[in-house]
Amino acid sequence: DTNVVYLSKLLKNYSVHRKLIDIFDENQITYKYIENTNDIWCRDHMPIQVNEKKFVQFKYEPSYLKDSPSLKSNVREVCGTNNIEAILSDINLDGGNVVASATKIIMTDRVFDENPQYNKIKLIDEIEKLLEAEVIIISQINTDMTGHSDGMVRFVDENTIIVNNSEKEYKYVVKSINNAVKKHNLNCIDIPFFTYKDRKHPENAIGCYINYLEV
Repeated sequence: DTNVVYLSKLLKNYSVHRKLIDIFDENQITYKYIENTNDIWCRDHMPIQVNEKKFVQFKYEPSYLKDSPSLKSNVREVCGTNNIEAILSDINLDGGNVVASATKIIMTDRVFDENPQYNKIKLIDEIEKLLEAEVIIISQINTDMTGHSDGMVRFVDENTIIVNNSEKEYKYVVKSINNAVKKHNLNCIDIPFFTYKDRKHPENAIGCYINYLEV
């Protein structure tokens, strides 16, 4: 139930910025800018919104950025600069690994890799208390450096998810999603996807239709 799109101010340096703003204006979508970020991927490092007034700010120390410290935003400084009041947690968790409905959250098992100091059961319990939702764990895609769930699955409603076409997905990923669907009584809809090869942009997301923004 979100009604404002927040963008890193750094996005103004990219051509996609103008295209996005035109779409927002055409559809009367309110947008604002976040100051003091070190990269454009603000979904990953900004707080998770639980309800109208509650935000949870997790630790942002993703393993895939261990060799790129300049890209890691100081989340507490960002919250302070932008006057965001959030509950602070020492759990290391990216926003891209939090696919949420009102009562459920799907994340990959990368969350365990990023928090080895935690007992797995206690970790999930703590996340569920903070986000006030049931956590569903699926397998991460081993070839995806981020280990995020937001390109793998999304909620259509409380009991229905869309997933990448199982005929083209890794078998271990399909198995973990099927197990989650069965265990949590979810309906599942396959959506087409494909890999687009581009020498100039080998890590592009073309064909990944599940990674979208909903307002």
